[in-house]
Amino acid sequence: MAVHAKRIYFRAIEETDIDYLYLWSNDDEINEMLCGWHFPGSKSFIRDWVANQNQDQNNRRFIICNSDDNKPIGTISLVHIDWKNRNAYLGIMIGNKEYQGKGYGEESIKLITDYSFLELDLVRLDTDIIEYNYKSIGLFEKLGWIKEGCKNNFFYRKGKRWHRLSYGIEK
Repeated sequence: MAVHAKRIYFRAIEETDIDYLYLWSNDDEINEMLCGWHFPGSKSFIRDWVANQNQDQNNRRFIICNSDDNKPIGTISLVHIDWKNRNAYLGIMIGNKEYQGKGYGEESIKLITDYSFLELDLVRLDTDIIEYNYKSIGLFEKLGWIKEGCKNNFFYRKGKRWHRLSYGIEK
């Protein structure tokens, strides 16, 4: 199954994505901006992780691909889907640096939000952003996400403590 927009589409994570995931998971510049998976991973660890992705209906993880050349440019996920209360947690990473800052993250968030609300019939999404990731903060706020909370000194990065900012959007 694929989910499509103008310049991008989402598809299932496949074994052929391991090299991309390995590269991105071992990139310090990327990982210091993420709230989730922010540690290096071996290829065997990533291979095992990919093999187990289709076993859980409460998590939907996708590769973001460029529609022009089908090249993987990042990942986007809905995790901890609560089907009873109809909410989920969103994570996104534009791992290919050629595509960062060019609107692909914005298009991806719009697409996953539409997919969540219209196809999955969810009514709420949440995400977290580390306080120094100003580009992500600006992007989510531009798209109508509301800052709902802060966990002080939650992360340890770059030799100091940083807040975790919590954002949400409702259908």
